[in-house]
Amino acid sequence: MLPEQKRAWFVVVIIVIALAGVAAVVPFAGVRAWPAVGLFSLVGLAPFLFRPKLKPGEVASDERDQKILLGATLGGFAASHTWFVLACMAPWFFCVFRGEKAISIQVLPVIVISDIVVWLLTRAVSTLVLYRREGANGAH
Repeated sequence: MLPEQKRAWFVVVIIVIALAGVAAVVPFAGVRAWPAVGLFSLVGLAPFLFRPKLKPGEVASDERDQKILLGATLGGFAASHTWFVLACMAPWFFCVFRGEKAISIQVLPVIVISDIVVWLLTRAVSTLVLYRREGANGAH
């Protein structure tokens, strides 16, 4: 398994664990459950944990790897942008129809953090799918 695939699996596992942790804490702590969101920061360890171990003369990645990662990143941004627009407009839509004049400020960090999670998760899953489709070792 390539280092990028290991990173992607690591990101998926951490996000699932973090979402489970947040979901477990929110019913009891409500808005004060923000420390549980810190579990998402463990994703930042992936580049350090899964560095490629190269022998002299080896390269870490080639054009195919760069193409896969670019496609996964663009897919992540597309999903993230779509989510961000929907997440911003949904509270406004519901508030307008309920006759409310303001949206709770508690919604804003949830939108931003969920947008980052959507980007990371989509990028990781896209990376795994694209490597599987292209073949882990360049075989089709």
